[in-house]
Amino acid sequence: MLNKNHICYQVIICGLLAVFLMGCGSSKKALRPHSDIYGSRAYGVFLDGDMPRAIELYKKGYAAARKSDHQHRAAQNLSNIGRAYFELGRLDSAALYLAKSHEEFVWAADTAAASRTAAFLAFCHAAMGDAPLSAKWWSAASAYKGKNSEHFNAVIKSRIDLLQKSKISDEAALDKAESFYKKKKDHSALATINILKAQAHSHKGSCTEANRLLLEALNHVDRTGENYRRAAILLNLSAVNFCAKNNEAAKRYYERAVDCAPKGVPIPSLSEISACGLKGCR
Repeated sequence: MLNKNHICYQVIICGLLAVFLMGCGSSKKALRPHSDIYGSRAYGVFLDGDMPRAIELYKKGYAAARKSDHQHRAAQNLSNIGRAYFELGRLDSAALYLAKSHEEFVWAADTAAASRTAAFLAFCHAAMGDAPLSAKWWSAASAYKGKNSEHFNAVIKSRIDLLQKSKISDEAALDKAESFYKKKKDHSALATINILKAQAHSHKGSCTEANRLLLEALNHVDRTGENYRRAAILLNLSAVNFCAKNNEAAKRYYERAVDCAPKGVPIPSLSEISACGLKGCR
């Protein structure tokens, strides 16, 4: 949303809005009966925004899965640990756990989960500024073909494009994904798409449209259990309104973001958010 001097801010934003991109719950893959107490508790804690506690519980879930030889559940917990580290801005740790998770999903022959994990690794390395490694993982993710993967991949690719190019390369694919998720009434996915489109419009200087899309994203989040995502959207709203010279509204959005920010997740300073890097705003 802002210029290249605000890379840290962009990484925080892209992490906070990403739960749809991979998810932190259990996979729908059939498993032999087993109670994943730690995973269930961790997921609730994650959605509430306590990332350090979520990591602690997911690590216990991983240890329990290994002890009972639940390979798939162990892989899922590794993936979830990586996701939570990403939220904290600890990208190296996130990449480490995600890579381990990908390897386990491959061994478990769960190509859908392996693809999602590879895609998020591509996203993670894009956030770290490593374009070649991001491209490598994107190729790995694209090698798997599954049901509705084109829509999932369109959202991931748009996220990576915004990080690397400040624009969405294939807007038609993202529009197609949006239509698909509207039919499914998937408000989590729709919130993500709205945020991506808002960021694309803000890069073009279309602050009014970006503001509208972000408010719509908040409405979608209200219909999910993903309350931890609100802080990212509010920070985006604050930045857009500072660029549009709506300083009073911008400050209010910033204060709301600070108050509801997930535990352990760093929040950019007010001066960073207010330092608009756009050439114009309409």
